[in-house]
This record gives sequence, structure tokens and C-alpha cells, in this order.
Amino acid sequence: MSISKWISDKICSYCNVDKKNYQKMKYGIDIIYINISKTAFLIILSVILGIVKETLLLLSVFTCVRFGYHSNNTIKCTVVGIIGFISSVYMAIMLNPINIIAGMVVYLICLIIFLRYAPIETMKRPIGNSRKKFFKKITVITATCLFIVAFCIGENVYRNIIIIGISLEAVMILPIMKIIIQ
Repeated sequence: MSISKWISDKICSYCNVDKKNYQKMKYGIDIIYINISKTAFLIILSVILGIVKETLLLLSVFTCVRFGYHSNNTIKCTVVGIIGFISSVYMAIMLNPINIIAGMVVYLICLIIFLRYAPIETMKRPIGNSRKKFFKKITVITATCLFIVAFCIGENVYRNIIIIGISLEAVMILPIMKIIIQ
């Protein structure tokens, strides 16, 4: 028996849930379990590599702007995520601090990508037009706020991580990523 089925069954033993709502609940528990597992694996790996603070910052930035494609395969998602996060942290550490002019160029490119492609909807979770406009505004506002924070903290690894984190999410919503990830 899977963990999500066991949890769903336990919850249902305390309340009356019909089959349709049981499936929704189990799906939600599956998503939570998968995300907790992947995040724990990423954090454990970053602890081993000695980059836990940087990884947590990148994860936080990435999560703030999260509207990219989703993989249909948990293992593929985990591998792509681990490679993306770990390599992005190392890139942020190894790069010279990103100056304001380079950061502004990256910001404008990301802004164009977000305005053009965000948010991404899935077959299982379509987004209505009014919600798309709302999510697009939220994405642009959040990315702009994060870039402002990056420019205010000075030229250091944390600026690099914020800018790379937003850039990583911009890349994740490009149409080519649908082919790569799924």
C-alpha cells in the first residue's frame, strides 16, 4: 500500500468522503508526498555538498515564481530538478558577482519571457483567462520585487542566486521545456 493511500484511508476513516473527493484528496496527498521527498533529497544532497544555505535561497526564489512545466515522471522531474538546482548554485558561486547592468539585461529578458508565456497550464489543471491574467501579474510583480532585492543586497553570491533562480524559472516556462521535461 502506498503512503498516500494509507494517509487517505486514515483520513476517510474519520470522515465521510465520497469516491470523487477521495481521489482528489489522494492526488493532493501524492503531490505533497512527492514534493516533500524531492525537497528532502535536494536538501540532503546540498548538506553533503556544503551548499545548503545557497540551495535554500535558490529554492525559495524559484518557488516564489513557480509557474513552469511539470514532468509526468517523478524520477525525471527529480533528476532534472537536482541537476538544475545544484548546477545553478555552483554557477552562482563560481560567477563573478553579477553587476547591475548585466542584472538589468537578465531582468528584461525574464520579464519578456514571463509576459509572453507565464503562467503555464497543464492538461489536468487548465487556467481560465481571468486567472491567467492574475497569475501573469503576480509573476511579473514577484520577479520584479526579487530583482529589486537582488540589486539592493550588493554584488555577491546571493545576488547571483536570486538572479539565476528567476532566470531558471523563466527558462522552465519556455515552450521547448515542455518537450524536454515531459
